[in-house]
Amino acid sequence: MSAVDKPVTTTTDGIFTVTVGGPSTSTPFVSKIPSLFAKPKPTNVPSPRMNPGMCVCKGTLYIFGGIFEEDDKQFTYNDFYALDLHKLEWKVLIPNSLKAHEWEDSDSSSSDEECSGSDEDISSSSGMDTD
Repeated sequence: MSAVDKPVTTTTDGIFTVTVGGPSTSTPFVSKIPSLFAKPKPTNVPSPRMNPGMCVCKGTLYIFGGIFEEDDKQFTYNDFYALDLHKLEWKVLIPNSLKAHEWEDSDSSSSDEECSGSDEDISSSSGMDTD
């Protein structure tokens, strides 16, 4: 039995009409036009960041700097990008140089101990009597 020979069932409830037939042998319309859903690969797109400086002027979005976190490290960007809001094209005005970043590791536990010990020294050396 072919798709043409399958029975067609029509049901109506007064408002909607549903017609059920056999499976379609034609290909979907969307697959005939793949260019509608092709995603262009962006170029010069800025990397993800937090807290950049941004402003819009004459149809262009400008983005400067920001912060990037990787594990326990924070990097501060100093790059400058422009996005044409009509064409949705990015332009690099000042490129970022992560090679200039140097990570200097510090021991945060020792700095916490110093802070807590200094509070006691200040209160005892104030010279005020609490009697």
